[in-house]
Amino acid sequence: MKNESGTQNQELSLRAKRSNLAVQMRLPRILRMPAMTKRGNSGFTLLEILVALALISISLLVIVRLFSADLRGIAVSEDYVSGVVKAETRMRELLDDDSLSEKQWTEVTDDGYRIDADVKETLKERSDNLQVKMLDIGITVTWRKGQKDRSVALRTLKVVNKEI
Repeated sequence: MKNESGTQNQELSLRAKRSNLAVQMRLPRILRMPAMTKRGNSGFTLLEILVALALISISLLVIVRLFSADLRGIAVSEDYVSGVVKAETRMRELLDDDSLSEKQWTEVTDDGYRIDADVKETLKERSDNLQVKMLDIGITVTWRKGQKDRSVALRTLKVVNKEI
């Protein structure tokens, strides 16, 4: 009896497979694809693709913002380097001048930098009894970048002989 019921179960199983095959044969090919719940045979879902695109977009946006901030920083540092070079050049000229005396002057360069120089005697009470005097040399370079005024200042001392 068990043998007959086992055979009946096999027949029913075979009929179900045949009917399922018949149903699949009548359906268009696109509808006969395996169910989406079987992960091994299916591709990415639309939701997974949208989430991946959103994550990639956010990360690219962050990278582009960092890159543009770096470019702005480089541009500002170039202006400061140019200002320091102009200040050091003027400072070197003043330090090389053996007949340097107290004076003030301002000049504007062709590329928009304003250079203010100030040379004045300092520490008079300490150098009254000496044959030398101390000069305080200050140079300020100012320029406008966008809406902001930027500047760099250099200051040094120079010992010169007193005029007798």
